[in-house]
Amino acid sequence: MSDFTKKYLPYVFGHQVGQSIDVPQLEKCYQHSIENQGSPRQPELEERILKSLLTEKPDHFLKFMAKEFHALVEEFQSQNHQEISQSKIYENIFKMFHYFQFLNEDLKKTIQKHFSTEYNFYRHALSFDPIGKSGLKQLWNFQNSNDHRPKIFVIFRKDRRYPGRLVMKDSSGNWVKNPSGQIWSIPVLGLSSLGLSFYHSYGQTPCGIYKIQGVMPQADQTLEYGNYRRLKIEFLSRENEGIGLKTRDDLEKSYLWYHPHLPEAMMKSNRSWWHQANLADALGRKYLRIHGTNRKNSLRDRFRPFHPFYPTTGCIATLEYNAFGIKQIHHQRLLLDQLMMAQNLPVAYENETQIQAMLYVCELDDRKFSVRLKDLF
Repeated sequence: MSDFTKKYLPYVFGHQVGQSIDVPQLEKCYQHSIENQGSPRQPELEERILKSLLTEKPDHFLKFMAKEFHALVEEFQSQNHQEISQSKIYENIFKMFHYFQFLNEDLKKTIQKHFSTEYNFYRHALSFDPIGKSGLKQLWNFQNSNDHRPKIFVIFRKDRRYPGRLVMKDSSGNWVKNPSGQIWSIPVLGLSSLGLSFYHSYGQTPCGIYKIQGVMPQADQTLEYGNYRRLKIEFLSRENEGIGLKTRDDLEKSYLWYHPHLPEAMMKSNRSWWHQANLADALGRKYLRIHGTNRKNSLRDRFRPFHPFYPTTGCIATLEYNAFGIKQIHHQRLLLDQLMMAQNLPVAYENETQIQAMLYVCELDDRKFSVRLKDLF
């Protein structure tokens, strides 16, 4: 995602909607982005759409979108499966759906006709139902006898401003507990700092099922990512060197990636929560992580529901907090240690790269307070 797209998406879909834009600044940022510090490139589809939407009159924007759509159809129909999978064609089809609200009815119907499979999937992913306590109970009781990786469950409210809760089962399917015998848990946050939904780059963490695949090589950029190594979150389609959801064939068989990890009832529902990750995969989202941070909220944000957490650009945030050396919280460190123990690995820095787990990210309901352990059982 380019600097231009990151900067101006919030003016259309995020927390800056309705605010005025300095058009000369927009033009300058656009030019700088495609020049890419001396290495010129062709602007991407979403860059072109944003620039047109924010600077042109509505009728000119509609003509622009019709032209881009027909070019996309022609490219999609002229290329074979391998060529499509190696390009951004499929990703761009889904990104065009973001801008439906700005199109007239004729253009909407034309796009839906050509890409009905993709549009229906997109619509289902956006209209999902929270999992609720009954759904959680199904997840708690489900066991894949062929998969012995630990399971991490991250449960949020629908309103992501409120911190969620992380719990875990070990490789034997038992709840990880603290020394007192209570289920071990930590608070987490899945809120986008740009105010964007899950289907945008830098949007909030999508609900779904993922694989945790080790950690980053170093605990670098500590202001942004905290003092401990970041856990890497991978889409299921990219497991075993897969390239992701890139074609219509991939979309139609994607349930095969999720089937071993879900109860049958959840597989059959078109409004199930796990479709978010599938759509985010098709849209090309990447670099999802679980990490802490050393950033601190502004004075204004200290009165918001997520404090003392600091929102991210799409990752799950754990809490790292140091109040003058008196109160110290290092939840990322605790999580790494618990994952190693859940795999029966010695707790050691060199073993962090061996961490493997399944990750379930869900939204429980729309209540307006942080998720507590007692809300889950």
